Amino acid sequence: MKGSSVAAMLICCGLISACGSFPGPSDYTTCQLPTEPFQIQSVTAGSGEHELDMRHDARDALLSSGHIKFAPELPAAQAYSHCVTGAVVDALVISGGGADGAYGNGFLQKLIAQNQLGGTAWGQSITDPTGTTVIHPCVVTGVSAGAVLAPYVYLASSPNPATRAKYLPRLQTALFMSFTDSLLVQDRGIRALVSPAKYDVSKLKAYIQQLIKDDQVLTDITREYLATNRRIMVGATNIMSGKFEVIYLDELAASAGNPNYPGDVATCFGASIRASAAIPVTFDPVAIHDIAEPGAAPKDKIYVDGGARRMFFLGADLFNRVGPHDAAHRIFAVVNNTFILDIKQPPLNILDIAENSAKIAADQLYRDDITQLGDFSSLKGRNIFWSILNSQAEETNACANTKSASSDLFPHAYEVCLYQLGEEHASRASPWHRH
Repeated sequence: MKGSSVAAMLICCGLISACGSFPGPSDYTTCQLPTEPFQIQSVTAGSGEHELDMRHDARDALLSSGHIKFAPELPAAQAYSHCVTGAVVDALVISGGGADGAYGNGFLQKLIAQNQLGGTAWGQSITDPTGTTVIHPCVVTGVSAGAVLAPYVYLASSPNPATRAKYLPRLQTALFMSFTDSLLVQDRGIRALVSPAKYDVSKLKAYIQQLIKDDQVLTDITREYLATNRRIMVGATNIMSGKFEVIYLDELAASAGNPNYPGDVATCFGASIRASAAIPVTFDPVAIHDIAEPGAAPKDKIYVDGGARRMFFLGADLFNRVGPHDAAHRIFAVVNNTFILDIKQPPLNILDIAENSAKIAADQLYRDDITQLGDFSSLKGRNIFWSILNSQAEETNACANTKSASSDLFPHAYEVCLYQLGEEHASRASPWHRH
């Protein structure tokens, strides 16, 4: 009896393994992704962090290639040269956080609406007449939920009033304020045993692609990048190599004018965002046939959430891509995490134990990344400002109560609560906390 039970179990496991293998040939998207690995070395070793290759000449090469079909437009009286010649260069770093990304969504859109993020007078002042900090982000990076927000924050904070007017309403309505399970995901139930993840994200994929198409995101990012040298990057974890990879969305968007691009740029752009947000086991990984150079054999990559490696990122040399080398640098980091550990209590099954362990690991990763970025800024003499959800605050706990009342991955009442909390934090006299 025992032997037959073991045999039956082995057969079941074999069937699940065979049926649940990922990826199949149809799961791959062919792209030419502008990427490079990002690794942190010792922060105390003098050089600090890993110096990325940074693709310094990428913008000049694109401008001279003849492939760009979107001519840079330079509205009059805009200091578009700020990110090339500015004395002060700002970076905006947006963390992951799943549904907690609603906080950063509300916080950042409110700053933009108050003309404290982007806007006019780039490079002329870093505070408004009231002494409030004004941010002109020449670098925007995002991971996971931050990657979903990054393209819209990048465009809504443009020096170009028309671009700001177009994308601010999207930040206010189309992202986390609209996210619901019914709109984005479908629980596979028992089918998850023979699938790469618990949730089918076909609707999420379609939603992101529709936003990119409807808003002409590729066109607008191309214009912004080539005209201003502002940079936008997201991070994803390549589980084939174990490395965190930076994907340059600005260069990718500009490839839309290249007739030799080996794939559909809009599809690859959407896949890059989904790759950064592909929460392991929860969302399907993103499989890419990456053709590094024209004519080269594709390299198979499988991406999961950037948060598997880093919750947010900013390499030392990122600043060298914009502004003069002697520019003053400021880092603004939005951390979408309440640091409230929702730990399941006994009796526990194997899935409960795995879930608790994953939550603890993610919490520690957030804390380590915050410490590391703080140490980096101190070592390099750069100013860093934080906006972090406060787990001790009454309003944060009130939002957590709305989350516990729902089993959804994207509890709408919870997202609305965090979005409004972000707005409230942005409306304070001092919305940022200095390191």
